[in-house]
Amino acid sequence: EKFLGSMPLQYAVFVRSMRSAAAAPKVSGFVGQVVEGGRCTLSGLLGVAHVAGEAGVESWVSDSAVRQRFRATTDTFRRSNSIF
Repeated sequence: EKFLGSMPLQYAVFVRSMRSAAAAPKVSGFVGQVVEGGRCTLSGLLGVAHVAGEAGVESWVSDSAVRQRFRATTDTFRRSNSIF
């Protein structure tokens, strides 16, 4: 009950979980690159990996045409970027 009643505790566990996610090491090399007018964060890139798969992250980051073509992925990035 303590966990369920504490948003800060839930958030801390969520962040720890995402940082250790299997995709994190594969996408972390793109952290800090400027995409869609902002710097990529781990949370934004994990959002992209969730929608596009690990293999899709590199093409999404490096190619603006891919970002335009896959708007749902780009929207996911915008919503999840800078959470952590």
